[in-house]
Amino acid sequence: MLDEPNDKKSYENVLTLGKLVHEGAPQLQRLVVEQPYTQDPAWPDIDPAVDIWCPLFSFIGREEINEKLSHGDEVWSYTALAQRAPNYYSKYTEVKNYDPPYWAIDQPLTSYRIPTWINLQYKINGYLYWSTVYSDKSITGVMDPWFLPIYSASGKHFSGEGYLLYPGKPCGINGPVASIRLKNMRDGMEDYEYFASYIRRESRYVLDARRHEFLEAVAETSRKRTTTIPQGQLLWRAAQGYVAEGGVHPHDVFFLESIEPLAIERMVTTSPGGMVGGAGAPAGAAGRWIATGTERFLGE
Repeated sequence: MLDEPNDKKSYENVLTLGKLVHEGAPQLQRLVVEQPYTQDPAWPDIDPAVDIWCPLFSFIGREEINEKLSHGDEVWSYTALAQRAPNYYSKYTEVKNYDPPYWAIDQPLTSYRIPTWINLQYKINGYLYWSTVYSDKSITGVMDPWFLPIYSASGKHFSGEGYLLYPGKPCGINGPVASIRLKNMRDGMEDYEYFASYIRRESRYVLDARRHEFLEAVAETSRKRTTTIPQGQLLWRAAQGYVAEGGVHPHDVFFLESIEPLAIERMVTTSPGGMVGGAGAPAGAAGRWIATGTERFLGE
C-alpha cells in the first residue's frame, strides 16, 4: 500500500488505506514496505492495517519477525541503495557496523545469492525489488545499462541499481538479456529449495527420550493385543511426525526451530469396523493403523 512510510502522517495514511482495502476487498493481503517495528513510539501502531511486512535486509530483526508471524502475518524482504540497520532497531549497537548484501554491479556476486539464505533463516517467504528494468534517472543525465550503468540518488551513485535485465536490441537480441546478477538470484532460489527440502526430510522424524519411552511401552503392551481390531476401539498408532508452530504460513517450509513431535494425543485413533490389525493403510493415510508385531511396530 505504501512505500517506506517514514513519518507520523504516512503511518496514519497506512491505517486509513488498510481500513479501506479491508472493507472493499477483505481477501486481499495488504503489503507495506516497512520493518516490523515502529520507527518512532510516538507514531500510531500500523499492525492492524498490515498483513505483509517488507523490511530492508539490514532492518530484519528475529524477535520482531517472530512476533508478527505468531499472529498470522507474513514477512518479505527487499533491498534498495546501500543502507545499514537503523538506530531505532532494538539491537542497533550490535549490528551498526555490519553491511547487508548490497545489490550493485561492483558488489560481490554472493550479495545476490545469499538473501534467500537469510529469508530461510528468518522464516521470510517473499522477495521484493523496486525495479528490474529501470534506466531513466542519473545525475549525468544519461543512463545506458550497457555503457553507463549509474543510478543516482541523494547525490550518490549506485551502479546497476534498479535493473537486472539489459535491453537486447543493441546486441541484436529480440528481448531482454539476463544479467549475471539475476542468474545468481536464480541460483539462490534453487539453494532455498535445496535447504528447505533438507529441513523437511531431516525433521520428519523427531524422537526425544519421552517419546522413545512411550513407544517402547506401546511395543511391550502390543504383545497382549489381539489381531482383530473391534470397531470404535481407541488405539495407539505406530507413527512419528511433526507439527508446525502456530503462525507459520501454510505454504512456508517447516523450519527446524518451528517444529515439534506429534503430541501424544495425536497417536490415538478409532479403528474401522472389521479392520484386521496391520500396518497397511489407505492411500494418503500412511501410519494411520497400528502394526501387529513388535518388529513391524518399531520399524514403522
